[in-house]
Amino acid sequence: MSGTQIHSNDIIVDYYPGAYGLTIRIGTNHVSSAQQIRNIFLHLAQSQNAEVEFQKVVPVRKTNIASLLLKRVPIGKEQMRKLEHVQTIADGPVFVWTRDSDGWMECAEKLDWILRKGNPGHQYLTVEGVDDALIEFAFREIE
Repeated sequence: MSGTQIHSNDIIVDYYPGAYGLTIRIGTNHVSSAQQIRNIFLHLAQSQNAEVEFQKVVPVRKTNIASLLLKRVPIGKEQMRKLEHVQTIADGPVFVWTRDSDGWMECAEKLDWILRKGNPGHQYLTVEGVDDALIEFAFREIE
């Protein structure tokens, strides 16, 4: 997963009680950082049973969350609940986000859409009321 150089404070991952319930907000103001996240989703869509610890493949500044693990499962093995809170450690909660190839491609396409648009905005990548938290990708909305 090579890509454009990004810096440690470009991507912020924050976990908090939001307007629609518990939320993991992944945000950046930089095109190159958003493209790097998109590339992670593409890697998962194209790999066989891949697993990525998000904060270890891109430098992030995180708040109230210990870990976000992204996993690819075989087509047909994706569950309705895609994001699961698996444990809480001293640094905060640990989440596992599981999608199949089509699901990771859908996430990449949502980032493509927001990048093409180029304006500040956000996309929801999990489902409110189904997943253990709502994952929101925010572009150019960081103050």
